Amino acid sequence: MDIGKIVSKLTLEEKVSLLAGKDWWSTVGIPEKGVPSIKTTDGPNGARGGTFSVKSACLPTGVCLGATFNIDLLEQIGKVLAEETRTKNARILLGPTVNIHRTVLAGRNFECYSEDPFLSGKLAAAYVRGLQGEKIAATIKHFVANDQETERMSISSEITERALREIYLMPFYIALKESDPWCLMTSYNKVNGQYASENAHTLHHILRGEWAYDGLVISDWFGTYSTEDAVNAGLDLEMPGPGLWRREKVLKAVQQGRIKEETIDHSVRRLLQVMEKTGWFKDAFDVFSTPERAIDVPEHHEILRNAAAEGMVLLKNNNSILPLDISKIKSIAVIGLSAKKPIYLGGGSSSVRPHYVISPLEAIQEIAAPYNVEVNYAQGAYTHSLIPYLAEDRLITLDGKEEGMMIEFFDNDDLQGEVKATKFYPNSRYKCNAIMPAGIDANHYSCRGTCRFEAPVDGEYTIGLVAAGPANMFVNGKKILSMNKMIIPGAYFTTRENEETVKITLKANMIYTITVEYRVTYRRPAVGFQIGVLEPIDDLIVENAAKVAEKADIALVFTGLNFEWESEGFDRSSMDLSGRQNELIRACAAANSKTIVVNNSGSPITMPWLDEVQGFLQAWFPGQECGHAIADILFGQRDPGGRLPTTFPKRLEDTPAFINFPGENGKVVYGEGLYVGYRYYDKTSTDVLFPFGFGLSYTTYKYSDATVQQQAETADNVSVNVTVNVTNTGSRTGQEVVQVYVHDKLAKLSRPDKELKGFAKIRLNPGETKQVSITLDRMAFGYYDDKTEHFVAEEGDFDIIIARSSKDIVQNLHFTLKKTMQWVY
Repeated sequence: MDIGKIVSKLTLEEKVSLLAGKDWWSTVGIPEKGVPSIKTTDGPNGARGGTFSVKSACLPTGVCLGATFNIDLLEQIGKVLAEETRTKNARILLGPTVNIHRTVLAGRNFECYSEDPFLSGKLAAAYVRGLQGEKIAATIKHFVANDQETERMSISSEITERALREIYLMPFYIALKESDPWCLMTSYNKVNGQYASENAHTLHHILRGEWAYDGLVISDWFGTYSTEDAVNAGLDLEMPGPGLWRREKVLKAVQQGRIKEETIDHSVRRLLQVMEKTGWFKDAFDVFSTPERAIDVPEHHEILRNAAAEGMVLLKNNNSILPLDISKIKSIAVIGLSAKKPIYLGGGSSSVRPHYVISPLEAIQEIAAPYNVEVNYAQGAYTHSLIPYLAEDRLITLDGKEEGMMIEFFDNDDLQGEVKATKFYPNSRYKCNAIMPAGIDANHYSCRGTCRFEAPVDGEYTIGLVAAGPANMFVNGKKILSMNKMIIPGAYFTTRENEETVKITLKANMIYTITVEYRVTYRRPAVGFQIGVLEPIDDLIVENAAKVAEKADIALVFTGLNFEWESEGFDRSSMDLSGRQNELIRACAAANSKTIVVNNSGSPITMPWLDEVQGFLQAWFPGQECGHAIADILFGQRDPGGRLPTTFPKRLEDTPAFINFPGENGKVVYGEGLYVGYRYYDKTSTDVLFPFGFGLSYTTYKYSDATVQQQAETADNVSVNVTVNVTNTGSRTGQEVVQVYVHDKLAKLSRPDKELKGFAKIRLNPGETKQVSITLDRMAFGYYDDKTEHFVAEEGDFDIIIARSSKDIVQNLHFTLKKTMQWVY
């Protein structure tokens, strides 16, 4: 394909039209000139497609994948996502997310890999290689310093040059160097006072200049804030379409000499290069018009089950209570709402409607049934932030054919005239940021949502409505709520602050119809509403669960934070579990001395009850194979392979960003500088609950014969080989993560006590020994000198630390770098 020839045949107006999207997901096409429209899709843990109505594979989220420390697995995950992306007729996937876990409260931590830039970058590179090896473009995001959700569309991340280079840019650099992602997404926030999507330093000077990145740079949705500044800095594509800052504004800027036509040509060429690399020039006109498909690939099930299990981290195992021997158990108490209604993903743009979800309760029952083990369930606590929406299993069909909530669309903002289109949604959540029915203007329409459900008991119910904009709610035709709330820019509408509730008395076994009339009168990112129904509150719910626990041989307590607590669009307000979950754990532990906690969250939680339970498994957001993966670990069908990719502190006040989060007066100061995560806890000698890299196994390992040897040295690089033998000294097959940290013993500038610079995951049978070999290059020894504006690795002595975690040092080796090296990148 001669891209230059295509560009030369386009008029200036046609070229400029390609610099902004056509609609929410797709670019503009010029078919008469041979330029097709190419489609993007969210996101990092599943290819959702244009709407939430088509099912997709739901993968473990980023933090769970980060906990695997498994590069080969991440490549495999990329391949699965490539297959899924094709079923949605897209060729650009909006992932991976490689922002840093700067604060434990960041709402999007679950989507990102780690607090450590090296781990994040290596895993992202593998993910990208897997994806692009199947000709699907990866979009690494969000560039850069989008490490919180509070005021994300306006906050300025104030960062020193050293911290920017060594921590926040590093995952992007590693991924670009090792996998060349074809697309990159800018972030909403400002970096040192200038928006990331037009930032002269990060986008133009570093990305396009020093790194010579020539891939397609895409704005986050509604994350473009200027015309010539953004175009000249290197932002190629404004999304979504039709765009606010391109087209006529760009044409005028070219005519006035503020943007060169050559710059426009470069952006167009980058877009066309993505089409060429993905094979889209050949496929587009046959594929694009076909419906999106939901194809549940059986071969994916085991991959996703294994990925989820490999990410789960066993943090406590008193008296080797795990794994459970089902043949020696007569009864199991399964406590907690998340055991029955699994917490498998976080909230926001990475959400998908999964092909299926296996609950922990289902999986435990599968294992218990052949042994006639009694399994008793109790909810134990309420965990919701919003009034729970009506899921598929609670909705009654409206026409006998389609399940879910019916949405009727009108082409005006007052529900007048004929219904122009009707769609069904699987639950009582209507979220529109996608493809609208034909004839409906996404910026100006109204709709009516209708759903039916059966009240299971007599009593006082709480009905909730969340809506982005004006809405009225009716129950059996009677108006019960009216609201019109403005949504904070950058926020999602599904937060407690945006909810109105009313209490009404319902009768058991009666069917009720809830209707919402909703209006959209202007263009905005957040569009939609959610209907919630909460049954009468049981004040004795904790006490009743404890009674169930008391009667069982083993009590498994499931806790967590779902998408209402961890999501794009807002940050957490505390590290605590929601509702009465802490009380529930303590009550069950008091009732049963063999209590094990399984927690699903995307970030660390406080654990005031840790000394009272026998076991604790951190299961993250593990995707659609949630229940199977958890059961595999609990019952020993798989070794817990995960290691913490982020430190679990004892309390919020101990964390690095505590005094500088979430910022004030439009700025958040990254006052901790380089000292993020374990780097900070090492520097301040602060005790933590569980350190970075930590995780227990069901077997034991012995390290021996560690060596460090320089393999090669050139004028501007060095290659150092670290080897160690690892032996499985236990009786079970297991997985170990060997970690290599580097400490500069005498640096000119302040440096962390140690930094992760290598890791390897190995699988060992009982008695088996394997040699692990990890190669370090100049970057392992270097730091950024903001005075000389270069990276530098100083001659002198270094400690090469072989470890099981950032706190569990196995052996300290020594290496001497014989000469100083300097480089830009």
